[in-house]
Amino acid sequence: MDIISLFSYSYEYSYNYGGLEVFNAIWQMLIPFFYLMIFVMAVATVSIWFIFEKHYQVAGWKSIIPIYNLIIIGKKCFGEDKYWYVFLMLVPFLNFLVMIFFMYKFAITLNHSIGMVLLLIFFPIVAYPMIAFSSKTKYIPPVS
Repeated sequence: MDIISLFSYSYEYSYNYGGLEVFNAIWQMLIPFFYLMIFVMAVATVSIWFIFEKHYQVAGWKSIIPIYNLIIIGKKCFGEDKYWYVFLMLVPFLNFLVMIFFMYKFAITLNHSIGMVLLLIFFPIVAYPMIAFSSKTKYIPPVS
């Protein structure tokens, strides 16, 4: 390749290095991320399913229905008549505080400490399997 061809503009070169190659390069970088997300979702689903069946004594399939599983967790954590807290999660900006409170009640009613609450907040992919498969985990109904 000579010096002149380095500085000359050609439509052939600009077309060959167009969007398709860039798209393929980005796609190749995202494939491991997609596999990681599928793994994380599978671990979370199995953990919540196991918590529902073993500790809450509820059918496991109820854990994969999006809003219904929060209602069941609300009933188990707050009591049968106070599950309406779930609907506070629909309020923007308040939902973060309500979710932290849910995680607190979730950990306490399953016989875990504040350390597990912090783990649930910052590393839920580690905390849910620990709760699901721990021998310490035992459901303690809330005091009304």
